[in-house]
Parts: sequence; C-alpha cells; structure tokens
Amino acid sequence: MTVLTKQTDDQIKVKQYIIDAKVQKVAAVLDIGEFARVNDLIEDLIYLKTIGDRVAEPAEDYEAYSRKRKSRLHVRPEDYHCLSRKTSKGRIQIR
Repeated sequence: MTVLTKQTDDQIKVKQYIIDAKVQKVAAVLDIGEFARVNDLIEDLIYLKTIGDRVAEPAEDYEAYSRKRKSRLHVRPEDYHCLSRKTSKGRIQIR
C-alpha cells in the first residue's frame, strides 16, 4: 500500500537553542503553536505506520468480527455488585 502525503518544505521553527558548555545544542525552545503542529505531525506518522503494519492482515467482515467478540464476553453486570443492583421488579440496573 502506498500512502501519498503532501510534502512541504516547512521545517520546525525554533525560537531559541539551548547550548551546553561545549557550545553543543542540547535543547530547543518552540512556540506552543509550533509544538502543537509538530505533535500533530508525529501523531500522523504513528497512524500511518500503524496502517502500514496492518496492511498484511486479512480482511474480516464486521458482522463476523462482532459475533466473535460478543461470544468472548464473559462479564455480566450482575457479577459486579458494586456496579449493578436488582430493582423491585427483579431487573438489573446499571449504576
């Protein structure tokens, strides 16, 4: 699967570099807006990698998947007394 992305020449806009005693860059100061933009780009890359990793997985019909998931559920509300209670009519009510 090929994923096309819009390429731009935008680089990270650094406000200020922090240097150590050897005059090596050890940190950078970014505006909060720039940080948010870079964070969004990193999240996009993570999503693209996840999609790429799952391309080889076999496709499965949603209905079949849903039935399989429901058959594995073993948790019933009445098993958790702190989360449910019986009403006067004998019904279970979730809090």
